Amino acid sequence: MKKMLSLISLAVVGLGLTGCNNNPASSAISSQTISSTVVSSLEVSSSANREFNIDTAVSFFTDNRVFYSINYNYTIKDTANITRSYGHTRTSVFIGVVDEIKTEIENINGYDYYSSSLEDNADLTRYSYDIYKDSKNVVSNINQAGYTTEKVDNTIAPLSVYHKLSALKANKIDDDGADKIVTCTVTDKNLFFGDTITEDVKGKIDGDVTVKVTLDSNLRVYKYNLSYKFSEFNYNGSYQLDTIMPILRMPV
Repeated sequence: MKKMLSLISLAVVGLGLTGCNNNPASSAISSQTISSTVVSSLEVSSSANREFNIDTAVSFFTDNRVFYSINYNYTIKDTANITRSYGHTRTSVFIGVVDEIKTEIENINGYDYYSSSLEDNADLTRYSYDIYKDSKNVVSNINQAGYTTEKVDNTIAPLSVYHKLSALKANKIDDDGADKIVTCTVTDKNLFFGDTITEDVKGKIDGDVTVKVTLDSNLRVYKYNLSYKFSEFNYNGSYQLDTIMPILRMPV
């Protein structure tokens, strides 16, 4: 039982959340800071002259795009279909000029619910966080305990896709209105996941990792879902990618 609980905890730690420094949230929300590679160019490759089919689909996943908001949701269930953990994280970035002052702010907010035991009727414990960063400060509110400020130098930059979608093989393409949904499997787990899950969980993934990538009418990725089995658990996660920049302000 302790081993299974440990695996749930490890999975939650590495499912792509973000964090900062040594506050209580750090161990649970640090991976995405490592894996959110900043792209240096805002240019998007043109898809107008590329043929889209089962053989070329993955090439449409690798455009050098940046995003200003990513919504992440996940659920972990056991083989009896009992939910053992679920959560949500929204990461947003604002880079602009406010009152003639250059302003750069990142906000990570969300929550996790996780089992305190593996009994069928076990309660789920809630863990929440709301973290703001500018170039010189980190302001954190963990479990609604109130905001605390720490002086830290930060680099605020646009977001990119957390996983390496180039490590996918397209198996099926479906039309969903103007969208196209490409069902894929992962060809290289180490490349695809990078630091977004722990090595322990990565080593316990059984069978294929299934990924469904949704492209808009311009054949640009704006959403993807992934699912896999690890040990005695089934994981499902989704990422919604947004190029619209939200307006953010540091907490007073």
